[in-house]
Amino acid sequence: MMHLGHLRPSKSNYASPLHMIPKKGTLNWRPVGYYRALNSQTLKDKYPIPCIADFTAELHESKIFSRIDLIKAYHQIPIHPEDIHKTAICTPFGLFQSTRMQFGLCNASATFQRFINEVTRGLPGVYAFVDDILIASKNHEDHYQHLKTLFSRLDEYGLCINVSKCIFGTSTIDSLGFNLSENGIKPLPYKVKCILDFPKPDTLTQLRRFLGLFNFYRCFIPKAAHILAPIVQFLKGHTNKKKSHPSVRKAFEQLKWNENAEQAFLAAKNAIAEATLLRHPIPGSQLSLWVDASDVAIGGTLSQLSQGKWEPIAFFSMKLNKSQQKWSTYDRELFSIYSAIRKFRHMLESRNFSIYTDQKPLIYAFKQNPNKCSPRQLRHLYLISQYSTDIRHVQGSQNIVADALSRIEVDSITKSPILNFKEFARAQKDDSDIQKFLHNDAPSLQLELKPCQTSNCNLLCDTSTGVPSPFVPISFRKLIFDHLHNLAHPLSLWDSSFNQTY
Repeated sequence: MMHLGHLRPSKSNYASPLHMIPKKGTLNWRPVGYYRALNSQTLKDKYPIPCIADFTAELHESKIFSRIDLIKAYHQIPIHPEDIHKTAICTPFGLFQSTRMQFGLCNASATFQRFINEVTRGLPGVYAFVDDILIASKNHEDHYQHLKTLFSRLDEYGLCINVSKCIFGTSTIDSLGFNLSENGIKPLPYKVKCILDFPKPDTLTQLRRFLGLFNFYRCFIPKAAHILAPIVQFLKGHTNKKKSHPSVRKAFEQLKWNENAEQAFLAAKNAIAEATLLRHPIPGSQLSLWVDASDVAIGGTLSQLSQGKWEPIAFFSMKLNKSQQKWSTYDRELFSIYSAIRKFRHMLESRNFSIYTDQKPLIYAFKQNPNKCSPRQLRHLYLISQYSTDIRHVQGSQNIVADALSRIEVDSITKSPILNFKEFARAQKDDSDIQKFLHNDAPSLQLELKPCQTSNCNLLCDTSTGVPSPFVPISFRKLIFDHLHNLAHPLSLWDSSFNQTY
């Protein structure tokens, strides 16, 4: 570093300790200044660092991926001459100061993110997270052009890539702690294994480590807050604020596990092992928001309609505090809609979507007299009304039953063991609703006969959506709906191909 002019002897009145951090996957070490005292006196740069959601929102239809890593990225940024003396670090060989940006400085990430955003601005299919650059394209030809344009821009700014850490032209890639593919985003297998192999925590410190690992992937887990509720109780009375010495000592005391906590710990591991693949958002697709509230937590699932199927694109859950747990079921369910919309507001802005809840009174929430609502209810309803007033009931409502029953795919219905397809076809011929639609030419339906794969018969299907959906006759509707209803709670509909179908 001294040979390159990045480091030089110093006579500064500043001095920070030096730490040597091993580089991942190599035998090399990275010098990092422990600039805690300097950082405490530094005005913070608030330039935003992107998150994985900023990238995945634009990855729909992307099939080819590359990842570019820059060599000594921070050293590309010079330090202002008047501030160089502040970077002085203590070494066994004396005091040295840096002329280039170093790890450990509190504004280093924000400064480099601003710089790399300038470098990549306007480049199609390029997404930069500090010194990691992701390139996503729909085909190999586009990908080649995207890489060519990016390399030209990097050369223009004098940036060099670390070829040994770069990955080019793959159908799936690991980035920012996640695995990305054309199908969607999911957790990294080796990080999931770390969670599965995590021993039962004995102290609060160990428990916080487990919760930190788990919460990194909680966006993939429906009802995560509900699952963790018995474990989180251990943290009661312990916050991240400065504690007195007795509280600090308690952090290392043995936890007293009970049966509920142990079951929750195993359930959390099972949930992360079965983490749901989240699809990339499709611009302009139809959205639906499913919400639920239990006695201790609330949750929601945001889904999109793709090729006749509902696919989850995001999960949300939150533990209720003591006062919230005392609310009525109606208020908790209303709060779950309010909180889910706040969580997904960046996806729901200017979009039409329906809200599904198992609380039937909520479908009349916008029709009731405002004078009968509490101030809290009015606040919640006001925010909800800015996004959608289409609240639907998931049990017993004819509209919902009709919607669920009208989206059955031929390929899936033929796999169901509960149906006799020849009887299903005969029931279609005798069904009064079908005859009415055939004679009255319903504008929203395009009924055609389609062959059934596992039975020698034809089924009358609606093809208006592009995906053949068998029209369910009246005599079969209760059978299908009862089977659907008994599978699980509506929030877990996405976990079963039968539910996605019916």
